[in-house]
Order: sequence, then C-alpha cells, then structure tokens
Amino acid sequence: MKIHWHFDNPWRDKAIYVPLAHLVPINHQRYQADLGDKLDAYLLPQPDGTFVAGIRYGKEGEQYISPSPMVLGDTRALAEIHRMQWRPCRWDDELTRPTEPGCYMLRIAGDCETDGPHVYYDYPDYTQSGRVFGEDGEVFAYGDTDEEPEQIIAWYGPLTAPPCDCY
Repeated sequence: MKIHWHFDNPWRDKAIYVPLAHLVPINHQRYQADLGDKLDAYLLPQPDGTFVAGIRYGKEGEQYISPSPMVLGDTRALAEIHRMQWRPCRWDDELTRPTEPGCYMLRIAGDCETDGPHVYYDYPDYTQSGRVFGEDGEVFAYGDTDEEPEQIIAWYGPLTAPPCDCY
C-alpha cells in the first residue's frame, strides 16, 4: 500500500492507513474514478474508541472526504490489522517521528557522490533495528549504526518480542 499524501495530512500522527478497497469495498472504484488514483484511505481513532474514516486525494487541507457512513464492516478490526505499519518520517516534522519508547525498525536514507559520469560511491536505502526513547520532552532515536536521526526516512514499531520459551 503506497501512501501518497502523508506529509500533507494534518492527522498524520494519528492516521492508520488502510487499503481503499478494505475501507469502502463497494465504492472504491468510484472514488478512484472521481478523485484519481493517488488516494490515501485512513482511519482516525476517536476518544470513545470508534474510528472516523478519511480519504485524502491531494495536499491541500480541504482535499479529503470523510466516507464514514459508506464504510461497511468493523473499523476496529480493520484498524487493528493495519495498526503496525511502516510510517514515512521527516525528523524535522514532529508529527511524523516515532514517539513511543521501544525497539523499532528504521529505514535509513542512502547516500551517493557523483561527478558527471563518475560514481564515487552509491549506497542504497537500508533498514536497521534501533531504539527510540524520550527525555525531557525530546525524542531520540539510535540505530545499530551511528546514523543521525535526520537520516531516518521511515519507521516501523514499536516492536514487541514474544516471551522466550526456548529453554
């Protein structure tokens, strides 16, 4: 599931992205025909434990619709299935950073240096494990290597390990 408008979504810190066909199974093709093929379907948790559905179709604030009356099925179950997902991240945008302490998978931006046709080095994006913790209101992230948090382009977590029963 590709996320198109995450950095433009004012609810990006709370949105649980779901496949459009799972959110509105009967009408998803109509939404694509009317609004285009770059649609982000998401659920927003509410204080009472319910979810409100949204579909963002552009970067402007008003470019979303709320199809909640058209959503069929159990939104709580749908949210639970998709709660753990890779989240795009810009470290300078506090709404896209991980905030819960714990272990995460971190996607780190690659790097390259070229001069015309000469490629000195070309390192692709890569994934590593890391830890996120908070201190005095600040959030810190440290991966297995010495990469700065600004290099984190996506995160997944926090991860929980099952109890060890191997001995």
